[in-house]
Amino acid sequence: MGPLTPRGGRRITLAAALVGAGGCLTPVRHVAPTAKEPHAEVELMSVYETALGPELAQQFFLDGREVERSAPRDPSVAERHLTRARPGMQAVRVAGTFFHTVWRDERRARTESYSCGPAGRTCTRTVYDNVRVRHVVEDGGCAAELRAPLENGAAYRFDFRLLGQQRCSLECRVRVPTPDGAEPVFAPCEGATAGRP
Repeated sequence: MGPLTPRGGRRITLAAALVGAGGCLTPVRHVAPTAKEPHAEVELMSVYETALGPELAQQFFLDGREVERSAPRDPSVAERHLTRARPGMQAVRVAGTFFHTVWRDERRARTESYSCGPAGRTCTRTVYDNVRVRHVVEDGGCAAELRAPLENGAAYRFDFRLLGQQRCSLECRVRVPTPDGAEPVFAPCEGATAGRP
């Protein structure tokens, strides 16, 4: 899915998919391993330092499988999402899209049949209806991807930060052991590399 094309191109955007454009755009869902299966704990923290529009929708993927699709939400509130992932190299992708909704009056044509003469003859005519149509307009956003090797039993945090139009970052951190009762400490992941945006 190429969700963030601010200069036109696609009319069906990430925002449209998130606010009800239809089931045909539904990606394959991530199925987390159970607590008894080998796994790594994965946490996504997302922070939006600027709002590019009045509404925000976000998607979070692990290896091309959708983990989370948020409904439109308040961009000023940091969001946290937890899941489990299978050990090994994983592609982590986050996309945030700002949008607004407009309603337009449109004229739609339809054909209707009616009785028109002797012996039950049927005729057709074109009838025009005025309807209100909802349009989702993408205001801007950003997507980022990392490939990171996840180890069994480890805990990872991916920090997504949107700074402006097509300016965002995604960082991988791994929790390091601390004495009992101490605040968790996260260090940069070794072997994490940037993926396609």
